[in-house]
Amino acid sequence: APLPVQIVATYDNAGRPNAMNVAWGGQRGYHHVALNLSLAHKPPKTLKQAKAFTLSITTVDTPVLSDYFGLVSGHKENKIEKAGATQSCIAATY
Repeated sequence: APLPVQIVATYDNAGRPNAMNVAWGGQRGYHHVALNLSLAHKPPKTLKQAKAFTLSITTVDTPVLSDYFGLVSGHKENKIEKAGATQSCIAATY
C-alpha cells in the first residue's frame, strides 16, 4: 500500500529547528499515527529532549522541499535555514 511522505520537525535545546523526511510511518488509528524513527537522525534526538514535534504530510506541491529534508543531514547543516523555509512556510505547504 502506498505510504504518505511525512515530515517531522522539532527544535533542539538552542532553539534551532530541524526537519526530516519519515519514510516509515502511517495512520495507526483515527487519532494516532505510527512513526519509525532512528536515533541516528537529529530530529528524533531533539524530539526526545523537547517532547514536542510537528508532523506534516507532504503534497504534490512540495516534492523538492520534501526530498531535500530526506536527503540532507541536519547534523551537517541547518536544513530549514538553507532551504529558506520558515515555520509558517512549512505549515502552509504541508
